Amino acid sequence: KVRMETLAGLDLDTVLDTMAEKFLRQGRFRSVCLSLARPEEGIFEVVRNYNCVDPKGVDSPGHNIRISTHWMRKEVLENGEIVNIDEEEVIGRKIPLDHLEDMGAKTIRTKHMLTFDGYGRSCHAQPIEGSDDNLRKIAYMIPLRYEDEVIGLLATGSQPQEYTHTVARIEAIQP
Repeated sequence: KVRMETLAGLDLDTVLDTMAEKFLRQGRFRSVCLSLARPEEGIFEVVRNYNCVDPKGVDSPGHNIRISTHWMRKEVLENGEIVNIDEEEVIGRKIPLDHLEDMGAKTIRTKHMLTFDGYGRSCHAQPIEGSDDNLRKIAYMIPLRYEDEVIGLLATGSQPQEYTHTVARIEAIQP
């Protein structure tokens, strides 16, 4: 109870925005999706979604931080260029903590980081129909802990060939 009272004294919006901005400006991640655990309601809720893109919508780590209310979907154009397209609204999305297939829910329940090979649109490890393998990503679900409680979730992604470097970046932010 004392721990939650301490958290209540923090301006959570400022904490979340500052944390995400630092990670993105340092070029640690191209995108960050933040969720808050609400165990009393049996859910976690997506509250922030950021990505770094250039003016054409192409991933650009460390530059042009954009707050996005939607999941980003990548599409391969006829000329081979890969672009980001806003797709499904994500902010305010509530996911049950007991959802067995959701990797975010599993991360919060187990209190351990999980990774999975997927296609970057949801927290379920399944391909998007018609997706090109060039769009395949590794997703990382990182629990945000305060003492022994998981208070939230940071989700990000990388290309499969960036796995080792991304894990090293994640380990570097551990307390």
